[in-house]
Amino acid sequence: MVRSISRVVLLPFRRLSLAPYAIQRTPPPRSALSIIRSTKDPKQILQILQSFNRTAPSPHHLRIALTAAVTNLAAANSPSSIRSILSHLPPDDAIVLFAKAGMLDAAHEVFLSTTPTLKTLSAFLFAHIVTKNYKQVYNLFRKFSLKFHITLDIRTYNTVITGLCHDNSSRSVFSLLDEMWRKGVKPNAISYNTLIAGLYREGKLEDVNRVLQMMKNNHCSIGISTVNTRIQSLCKLRRTKEARELLEKTISKGMNPNSVTYHHLIHGLCGEGDLEEANRIFDEMVTKGCVADDECYFTMIYYLCKAGEFEKGLRFCRESMDMNWVPKFSIMKTLIDGLARCGKFEEARNLLEDVKMRFPASVRIWREVKANVAKHEFLQML
Repeated sequence: MVRSISRVVLLPFRRLSLAPYAIQRTPPPRSALSIIRSTKDPKQILQILQSFNRTAPSPHHLRIALTAAVTNLAAANSPSSIRSILSHLPPDDAIVLFAKAGMLDAAHEVFLSTTPTLKTLSAFLFAHIVTKNYKQVYNLFRKFSLKFHITLDIRTYNTVITGLCHDNSSRSVFSLLDEMWRKGVKPNAISYNTLIAGLYREGKLEDVNRVLQMMKNNHCSIGISTVNTRIQSLCKLRRTKEARELLEKTISKGMNPNSVTYHHLIHGLCGEGDLEEANRIFDEMVTKGCVADDECYFTMIYYLCKAGEFEKGLRFCRESMDMNWVPKFSIMKTLIDGLARCGKFEEARNLLEDVKMRFPASVRIWREVKANVAKHEFLQML
């Protein structure tokens, strides 16, 4: 379930008392986001966040910045900075962001600071999903919805379904679905897909067809999102053969898979070591007009390197970097070291120089990688 900040109030946020951290130059929005994501210096995060609050292209971008900021401030063990930022936000937004910072007690304080509403209850339940306190979700849902006579909506019910499924109580969801109908809340594709994923995770595959039949009976379209849920779940169970059969069946029915469909299958095939088939599915995806995302490329590069297929990994890496998607340091280091070990010194050096140009701040780290390349080249000459 994707939780979005419904209303980031910009003006109160601008009244943050950050005067000691005033800066003269405001970085462009993309650069500001990059800095917020990469630094764990509380002072710098507060500086950039204050300026980004004035230049953010939209509330959505500000939400991304806030999430990155509280995550890194939590890593820097700076709860006071987190509190100073979130104290100016609406309660439902603050509750979720406190949870993302790992501060569930603070989220609890905010929730109880005012009379609970549908918005704050939904946020509070989601905070427990974020912090993986799944066991508490259902009890809190019952306690506060009854105590404060809160009329529940589909989003809140779906959060509870997520909690039950992650608590290995997927079959309890069937009675909750009945309750939703009684209260006039129609389950949607998210409700059913979450249940399907939970049933697969618990190995209760015989109940999946029951859910699919319920969807048909209740006129809930079985679209590509449901197919994707099933393919991902089968791949996690290392049943990629069944996942491929489901994909073929889906196509035969005239339903077009999307890039998410292919990514789940590619990840599953890579995890099972079938890189040849993963590569074939990748090519099929491109042929079908679907565009691979960064995670799909990173998955291919990681597993190709793990299998020692560094030249193929380089091809995917180059394609990825052409779209400004650069794998994380550990993957790049493995690829460059691997190219050097198999005698592809020029390719290793060129890739290394390219990465250094993109991340000049990390040049010291890359010097160590360069030294390893030189070492392999020297050993090759002996």
